[in-house]
Amino acid sequence: MANSVFLNRDGFIEQKYIGDQTYDSVQASVRAILELSKQLRKNGKPVKILTDLSRLGNPPPAPEKHQFTPYGTPITTWSPCLGQTCL
Repeated sequence: MANSVFLNRDGFIEQKYIGDQTYDSVQASVRAILELSKQLRKNGKPVKILTDLSRLGNPPPAPEKHQFTPYGTPITTWSPCLGQTCL
């Protein structure tokens, strides 16, 4: 089963990580979160994120080898928003 990111009925962006993760699988989830965040903010809604890691497998290897550039500034980390504000 694949990861999922969606807006739940309570207005939270809900993300579920399922199984072992790759760089691409994590980035796909982050991109979906960024898009939903933009939509919520555009509509004057708060951005609240609920993450379910209960079925998470292994994280992607060697995070320092990847750079995520959501707004043109490279961020080198396993999770692009870990410990910082991305939006």
